[in-house]
Amino acid sequence: MNDAVEMALFRILQESLTNVYRHSGSKTADVRLDLANCRVTMTVKDSGGGMSATALAQFQRTGRSTGVGLVGMRERLKEFGGELHISSGTEGTIVKAVVPLTGISLDEKAV
Repeated sequence: MNDAVEMALFRILQESLTNVYRHSGSKTADVRLDLANCRVTMTVKDSGGGMSATALAQFQRTGRSTGVGLVGMRERLKEFGGELHISSGTEGTIVKAVVPLTGISLDEKAV
């Protein structure tokens, strides 16, 4: 991946882990990075209390949230034609950042 995509994913990971620490109540988080079907998917999953249904619905409907973190993550991904998917409930929260790799040069060592 090019440096800009790598940096965007790093910042999204950083914000996701900050949210886990500050808000979820979870002591752990699972992080996964997958490369398939010409796209990279980064998944961050915690086992905390989850986001409020109202806040999640507002973010999904309007793109706005109570803080700047989720909005910033979504905007970073948009720069590369990517998407942010969030699901949350009493079992925890899953944040998925998906970036298409079409037109983005891949470093053979990183694959």
